[in-house]
Amino acid sequence: MHRFLKGDAWTAQAESAGSSTAQTAASPVSASQTWAPVNTVFNQDDWSELVHKIRILNSRGAEDRPLILEVCDRASTDATAREAIKALMYELKHGCADAQLSAARLWAIMLRNSSAAFIFQSTAVDFLATIEELILSNTTSSLVRNRVTSVLGDAVLSNPAHGAFRRLWMTVKPPGAPDQTMFTTPF
Repeated sequence: MHRFLKGDAWTAQAESAGSSTAQTAASPVSASQTWAPVNTVFNQDDWSELVHKIRILNSRGAEDRPLILEVCDRASTDATAREAIKALMYELKHGCADAQLSAARLWAIMLRNSSAAFIFQSTAVDFLATIEELILSNTTSSLVRNRVTSVLGDAVLSNPAHGAFRRLWMTVKPPGAPDQTMFTTPF
């Protein structure tokens, strides 16, 4: 008996010589059989919901503590952590000064409260390039520059195993700042 997807229903066709009858089954051939890729529609909805929540937090100034903790919990796998980093990167690149301040604050909170997967995704080359560009840009507000610099300094101090934070810190640290930071972030 062969089973194949025809329209919206599974169809079973008998292999007997003269039989061409088809039966409709409500389930796939086996429970372990998957026809959808790993990134299913459910996951895509979960990712878009995470990105939406990050944008809400940035628009509100990251003051909703239960929502912040929910975002930290949701950004616990590699895939969702990467989507969270992309959302933060978008806000840091294209947001106004208020949105950039909120994104930097949310990044700091997530570095302290999220999983190792989020911290690892925070060391991605494109994200750190965005941070470097933001800090070194002449068009960046000094308040945003100081906030992002202090969050980066906190990331260096609290995650010494991740050399990417330290390499960026050595590139963008303010004159006279220590190699090992001692910033106290007001988050």
